[in-house]
Amino acid sequence: MVNDAQRAVQQFADDLKDLRTYAGMPSFERMSILSKRQDAGSEVKAIPLPNSTASDAIRGKRLPSAATVLAFVGACRRAATEDGLIVDPARFDPVLWHRGWARTRVLRDASTTEGTSTVNALADAVSSSDSVLPAADEASESERSRFVRELTAHIEQSGENYSREIQQIRALPPPRRSHEEAIKLEAALDDLSLLLDEYIPPPSPQPRNTLTFANTYFEAASVGAVEALSRDPDIDLVAAVRARESKAHDPPKALVGYLTALLAAEVEFRASQLTYTQKVLLANVYERIGTSMLVEFELYIHAMFALNRAIVLYRQTDDFDAQDRCGLSSARARHKTLPPGLRRAVSSALDLLCCYGYRPFRMLGWLALQIVASTLALRIVTDISTSLVLYTGIANCFSPLGLGDLAGFGQGARAILVTESSLGTLTVLLFVVFLSRRIVQVR
Repeated sequence: MVNDAQRAVQQFADDLKDLRTYAGMPSFERMSILSKRQDAGSEVKAIPLPNSTASDAIRGKRLPSAATVLAFVGACRRAATEDGLIVDPARFDPVLWHRGWARTRVLRDASTTEGTSTVNALADAVSSSDSVLPAADEASESERSRFVRELTAHIEQSGENYSREIQQIRALPPPRRSHEEAIKLEAALDDLSLLLDEYIPPPSPQPRNTLTFANTYFEAASVGAVEALSRDPDIDLVAAVRARESKAHDPPKALVGYLTALLAAEVEFRASQLTYTQKVLLANVYERIGTSMLVEFELYIHAMFALNRAIVLYRQTDDFDAQDRCGLSSARARHKTLPPGLRRAVSSALDLLCCYGYRPFRMLGWLALQIVASTLALRIVTDISTSLVLYTGIANCFSPLGLGDLAGFGQGARAILVTESSLGTLTVLLFVVFLSRRIVQVR
């Protein structure tokens, strides 16, 4: 029986190997890079595919996860498209590949404990019915499905009630709105804590490559969308995902959809032991919620909360670019909550100079602008040659001139040089600090 299971896994690995050959044999490094790209016009997030994972997928020693299969197929399709090869959409259909993976998983799992006839029956069941689980697990799976449905209904009702409360405070002036928003959010999180105490999940195992409330979110996650839709061969995957997203964005239900998604994501964040794939998917959900709260609804407290949750999950998956992206959006949301005054002015200056430290190399552009401005000003107020003025401006920016060096300049030129050296020193110092932060974070 073990040989039957191994043959099924090896055959699936050979199919992946053939797909890679069909796509022009892209290197594993290239596939890893392509797997991180999101298809143009698609809201379905890409799933990263490490080099070693792609290599293991075609060796046949063990069955890869569903997330790995989908990432592998997507990377091959992108490689074939980039190289100008004739692409047959059926060869890269994620629904078909997911069904093949589910069929192989059933054969693998059943072969370890049951006879050949049972294995064949289970394989036929996968091909012809909606179930991809052994019969012995159907009861526990049904119990878990009932639990998820009940909890989803509770979350959706809470989301509708919560959205009405939030809608009432959106008309308030910004300072008071942020205060009331923080109070409402804290109360909603307290209610979630009570909800988690009341709803105890059944002992049946939950799926490890999709989110529990994937159907609740405004954006179908990559693996969750395939698992939910692959059971109906007449449903077009892309069309179904876009239909769900457009429905979630129809006013006035858009705010309800995002707030319900936030509550569902928070339940999932608190109540589940998340796998790597689930952390990636949930981080994408939190980031989309936070961005929409910031840009579309101007709910800055909610935006900061969702984006900070995304940062936590991205840190656990070592996605440093995504951490910076969410960190910058969170800082801009925090800026929106500041009242007019000095703090808000300083915050605006930091955003303009270096995006709150998340874009340190932008400061080099400001440094070059300072040198050009001081050089032009010196050229106007002095009679020295252009080359000497340029040299003086550059040297003074990085190494301030001494009193003896300033003796040959007039009062106006001295003021220009002192101002340039002060701003240059401050700019270089901030650049070193922010760049060091980036280096330490990556390491």
